[in-house]
Amino acid sequence: MDPNTPSSPDKDPPPSQTEATGLVKFWQELRRRKVVRVATVYAIAAWLIIQIAVATFPSLYIPPWALSFMIMCVILGFPVALILAWAFELTPEGIRTTKIAQEEKKDTGDTTVHSKKRNWVAYAMGAAIPTVIFGALALFFYIRSGSGPEFTAEDKSIAVLPFDNRSNQEEDQFFTDGIHDDLLTQISRIHGIKTISRTSVMAYRDTTKSMPTIAEELGVTTILEGGVQRSGNRIRINVQLIEAATDAHVWAETYTRELTSENVFEIQNEITRTIADALKVILTPEEIEQLEKLPTENMAALEAYFKGKQALGVLRSGSSWGEAIAQYEKAIDLDPNFALAHAWLGYSIVRNITPFGLSLVEETNRAEPYILKSLELDDRLSDGYVALGRLRHEQRAYEASERAYKKAIELNSNNSEAYVAYADAKWEQMGRPLSQEIADLFLKSYELDPKHDFAQRRLTRSFLASGQLEKALEARRLFVEEKPQSSFAQRELGAQYSRMGRNDDAIVSIRNQQALDPTAQYGKIILSVSYANLGDMEQAIEWLDRYLDAQQDAYQRARWKSFRFKYTGDFAEREQNAINGLKLNPRDPLLLDDLATVSIASGRAEQVRQRWQQEYPSFFTPMPDINASNESQAMSLARVLKATGESEQSNLLIQENLATIRSLGNGSFVIPLDPILHAIAGDDAKTINAKQHFFDAGGSPHYLMLWDELKRFENQSRIPGHGRKAEGRTSRPAKAHQRNGSQRRAGTSS
Repeated sequence: MDPNTPSSPDKDPPPSQTEATGLVKFWQELRRRKVVRVATVYAIAAWLIIQIAVATFPSLYIPPWALSFMIMCVILGFPVALILAWAFELTPEGIRTTKIAQEEKKDTGDTTVHSKKRNWVAYAMGAAIPTVIFGALALFFYIRSGSGPEFTAEDKSIAVLPFDNRSNQEEDQFFTDGIHDDLLTQISRIHGIKTISRTSVMAYRDTTKSMPTIAEELGVTTILEGGVQRSGNRIRINVQLIEAATDAHVWAETYTRELTSENVFEIQNEITRTIADALKVILTPEEIEQLEKLPTENMAALEAYFKGKQALGVLRSGSSWGEAIAQYEKAIDLDPNFALAHAWLGYSIVRNITPFGLSLVEETNRAEPYILKSLELDDRLSDGYVALGRLRHEQRAYEASERAYKKAIELNSNNSEAYVAYADAKWEQMGRPLSQEIADLFLKSYELDPKHDFAQRRLTRSFLASGQLEKALEARRLFVEEKPQSSFAQRELGAQYSRMGRNDDAIVSIRNQQALDPTAQYGKIILSVSYANLGDMEQAIEWLDRYLDAQQDAYQRARWKSFRFKYTGDFAEREQNAINGLKLNPRDPLLLDDLATVSIASGRAEQVRQRWQQEYPSFFTPMPDINASNESQAMSLARVLKATGESEQSNLLIQENLATIRSLGNGSFVIPLDPILHAIAGDDAKTINAKQHFFDAGGSPHYLMLWDELKRFENQSRIPGHGRKAEGRTSRPAKAHQRNGSQRRAGTSS
């Protein structure tokens, strides 16, 4: 053919032109069939539906998986809607198959036939796709609901094992532990799920034990394990929930997000909700509100808080508390509205006061603003109320302390720190364990945190509070066997030996403790009392002086200086020390007992009687109000009234006191108030019987020295230089006070 010959108009156009023309026609066909309009309307409607679901599902208690299921359905429904829009149209006569363009032009060629065939294919796909999609989803959820474990109310318990640090940098461990700790705290806020505390689950880091074994040791039915990876500005958290009995996976998920504090808490929120759903627990509106609260938006503040929690670790030493305080202060500097950091800073400051002999007034004044600020920022913060309870107890506002602890437990029934702090406070306030309530509090704390380094102390005190002394001793022996290098374990064993009158054994244990940690202060007190019980007053005074040299708080110094004056028999100093100490705490039972002893011995009982009249007016009524927190003070007053000749009121106090002891449940097995009170009343037969009962219950002989002192006073003259002996009154020589029954407090204060 001649190249100059013009091309025929019937020839095919170039490929590019053909493709362009085909795309235009396809787009026109999509618009003609209203597919574009359907896609636009569907996208807008789907977005609105998802937004409404996100906002309302939590308030309606709809489980988290339902939202995921709905979003999946919306996404999968989009191609189905497009297929149906292509194949069908809505007409005044109803739904009809969409007519093809060639048919409208009455084209009788083969195109119509092929288009009809294509339409039938579209119809088949439009019917098959939703059937397959929704059938598969239905089958999935049927299998999921049918094969998953059924959890009863008693079975709803979980242990969150330490997360693996999957970052390349070892220094990221604090961040991984922080994520783990925070997630555990979130889960613990759900009242329907028993949650094991962090300090116990941390004992299983890098463990080779099987899941059923771990679950049995911790007393749970499910275990959550996972890992955290931080890389640049991204974070990945993967978790899996395991049914412990079968070691079967209940649920697993991986979350990858941009690294922000908001995203971190959002992931924790999602995990918590999913766990609640898996255990079939319905979240309350208050729990949902707490889960949705963002503690801080400052990532650096969150990291400082994580470092503070890491510093405390499992066994809290002096240096770890100091590091924690520094990190919490840093977190608050970065975010002044970080409520958790405020609460833990205040709590850490208060917890340091007694163990390290710090000034009570200075440290409580330092801690109080932080604690109050935490509750101002979040009045439903359980940790904030624990800190407030500790603060108020140190300030001796016991009713306010009790209210705070009860509120902490109400807000988080899994807060083991709240139970043990509340139990400790009641233990110290009462001066001796005579309450099943205290035993239950210690036991609950132990159940929630059975692997804590202090767990054996909690279990032991539960035994003590219920009168099981041998079990208490065995628990502390086991503690030492498990942790022979723990100074705390050695101290607890020594305290138990001292409480049971086994002074030689107590000295061995406490000397071991002092070798491990010479800064431990309570051990020095136990050594002093034990040596005094054995008659070695030189060692008793030496160890007491070591304690007093380290003690900065004026009130605590006054309490324990009382023992020094007992050892030396210095009545004048003992009296002045009691007067000074009672200015700081007018109701301290130990100092009131000192004042009673000195006043009786010096013939000035009438003067000191007036103090009791002011502090305890109900003791002077026909129906004295005696309870677990004031029975020791009532006992001291009974002695004073006996000395002033008011035998009737003295006997009334004695009888009411005995009734109180018995109503509390265990007949005074630790401190022998029964024989002491009978001795005050002058009933030797009952005194002897009560002493035998006390010994049979495992009580310590050194607690009965007050009884011996009382008997000696009946036959001794007044102390020289202390005035005329009152008619009908008894007095005591200074020597009798070297090891008197006020030592009963040392055993319980340790």
